[in-house]
Amino acid sequence: MKKIIIISIGLLIIFLSSCDDNAQHNIIQYRADGASGQYELSWLDAAGEKKSAVIDPTSAKEIWSVTFEAEEGQIYFLSGRYYNPENKLNISVLLNGKNLKTATSVYDTTRYIIVSGNVPYEN
Repeated sequence: MKKIIIISIGLLIIFLSSCDDNAQHNIIQYRADGASGQYELSWLDAAGEKKSAVIDPTSAKEIWSVTFEAEEGQIYFLSGRYYNPENKLNISVLLNGKNLKTATSVYDTTRYIIVSGNVPYEN
C-alpha cells in the first residue's frame, strides 16, 4: 500500500512539473516607421505598464521597435501620432515574427492611430 501511495505521489509531481513546459512562449514586437519627422508613441510593456517616447527619425525608412515575451491572453497596445501634416506613420504589432495588426495614418495630425488586442490562445 505504501508503494502505491509513493508511486502516485511521484506521478503527480511529474505531471505537475511538466505543465509549465507546455506553455506557449510568444514574442511580441511593436514597430513604427514611415515618418520622416518627429512622432509620439505609447505602448504597454511586458509588465503591462504604459511607456511613451517621442521619436525623431533621421529618415522615413528608420524603424523603431520594442520586443518582449508575452503570455497567451496578454494585452498588447501601441498608439502613435505625428506632428507634421505632410507626414505619415505606420505602426504594427508582430506576433512571433508575423504581422498581427497594422494601422497607418497619412496627413492627419489630429488623431492617434492605435493597434491593440490580446495575444491569441493556441488550440
